[in-house]
Amino acid sequence: MQSAVPLFPEFRALRVSDRGVLDHYTRGLAPSSDLCFMSLWAWNVDGTCSLAALHDNLVIRLTDYADGVPFFTLLGANRIAETTGDVFTYLQTGGHTAVLRLIPEHAIAHLASRVFVTEDRDNHDYILSVNDYEARINRRRRHDVGRFVKLYGAAQTGPVDLNHEKDAVLTLASQQRNDREYAALARLLAHPDHRCLATGLRVKDALAAYAIYELLDEEYAVCHFAHADKDVHHAGRMVERAVIRELREHNIRYYNLEQDLGLPGLRQAKLQQGPVTFLKKYTVQQ
Repeated sequence: MQSAVPLFPEFRALRVSDRGVLDHYTRGLAPSSDLCFMSLWAWNVDGTCSLAALHDNLVIRLTDYADGVPFFTLLGANRIAETTGDVFTYLQTGGHTAVLRLIPEHAIAHLASRVFVTEDRDNHDYILSVNDYEARINRRRRHDVGRFVKLYGAAQTGPVDLNHEKDAVLTLASQQRNDREYAALARLLAHPDHRCLATGLRVKDALAAYAIYELLDEEYAVCHFAHADKDVHHAGRMVERAVIRELREHNIRYYNLEQDLGLPGLRQAKLQQGPVTFLKKYTVQQ
């Protein structure tokens, strides 16, 4: 798989067939939501994501979810200090700030002593325990189930066919008025081998909420997108419960809810879901 990626400092664009490349570099590492293949593919809405191989690591050039500003990150566990040093030299030679973002926690202990490390709380992944979910969620969210039933009756949850219900999925996403996220979702749905599952909630036979997620390995699943009709109270909570039930059927232990990007409302909502831990990420600067 390494031969498919040029040696640093040469880069090539992320390809539709690059799942195996990412799998090679993530094998044995905790699965960061940012650096799994489908996340990179979906959010590459401007086509600038590119890859280079360095010391059996992957150097990735990508853009920020929120503002589209380009930056570099690193995926792998080999010769970390030497790899970051080479990337910093490359950046400084090109007149850029020597900084790497979204660096996973396992790499931090192997960095050179002369670099500055800052914990990036806004980009930590929230990890739910599938088996302990009900015991850990916030009491208020537990009560949401009863409130939903009083308003709409028994919840109708089940699989969403992402091929035949694509329009309904995109319609719910459009309520968020986030053009970049909408474009990322459309890219995921258009990928010929996205391998994602989806669980939805229906109210009066209309799709009211859904979560699109991927089974990354034998233990972890990651949520790529989740949307709910703003006019259907507690819809997101009902889908969340249904996804957890589905993950138990697959013997998945952990559900990665991605990060909160520093948005106060999103942070509060994710904390209420009772994360058992975080996959921490860091900014590294020379």
